[in-house]
Amino acid sequence: MTGLATRTQRPNLHYDIVNPETGIAYPPLEARGWAFEPKRMKQLIDDGRILWPEKPSGRPRLKRFRNDLKSDFTGFSTVREVGYTTDGTRELEALFGESVFDFPKPVKVIKTLCEQVTEDGDIVLDFFAGSGTTGQAVAELNDDCGGVRRFILVQFPELISTGKYPSVSALARERLRRVKTRVSRQHNRLLLLIGDSVLTSSRRLISKRGTPIIN
Repeated sequence: MTGLATRTQRPNLHYDIVNPETGIAYPPLEARGWAFEPKRMKQLIDDGRILWPEKPSGRPRLKRFRNDLKSDFTGFSTVREVGYTTDGTRELEALFGESVFDFPKPVKVIKTLCEQVTEDGDIVLDFFAGSGTTGQAVAELNDDCGGVRRFILVQFPELISTGKYPSVSALARERLRRVKTRVSRQHNRLLLLIGDSVLTSSRRLISKRGTPIIN
């Protein structure tokens, strides 16, 4: 229930909240104030939407009901514990059997973000696809929950000086081929636009010249 404005910025959000049953007053945080103006706060109190602390040193909180929520997921303020670059490197090495790309994003980070902010049927756009982590994350998320999210990946065919793959976009396409064999659900629909105008939909990946790449 705390706001984001100082007393100077929003003086109308700096006032004491009084518990009508105990008469205990709760002052706002000087650096933040409350999230609601007095009129709205009074309405919330009258409607029983405030959770009062057991101790005077506690802070009142807003009571939320399930039907008020847009999602069952709790938002997060950090992804530090979700995955690290070293995880991304290990994932790619496990897929290719060797080191093929430096500092790839970990799949779990992108997968967690997609789980938090997308709904079934959404299209996820990654305009800096790199090695194709986002495509793998969306495909695995679909496989986990039976969803039909789609993705568009865009990657300039930047040359790779070493390795079997001539460009970053070629590496990303190969990664998605390999991921495809690991996705078990037949109803996954994948949409891809990457590098030299490659498009994939459902089970077929076709180059701009019309040559089938994945059947």
